[in-house]
Amino acid sequence: MIKDQIYSCLQKYLEKYLIGFDKSQMEVALLSGSIELKGVNLHPGAINKIFEKYQLPFALKAGTIGKFELKVHSALTLSVLRCPG
Repeated sequence: MIKDQIYSCLQKYLEKYLIGFDKSQMEVALLSGSIELKGVNLHPGAINKIFEKYQLPFALKAGTIGKFELKVHSALTLSVLRCPG
């Protein structure tokens, strides 16, 4: 249940940047404050808009993040359960 709520919140904010992100790609360890994403595919169009905004001299054709770990304070993790919006 907690993983579902965290997934819903992350999905809300990351859906435009990630392609096909699903719950199986996420691991949550609340006590250690760790949220880990594995094997997520980047959406080139959305990422390239960020590159353009900051006038970066390169473009993404395709991309996968093998492992991305967020370390958050336990109070912040609990606030994710009340994802705004």
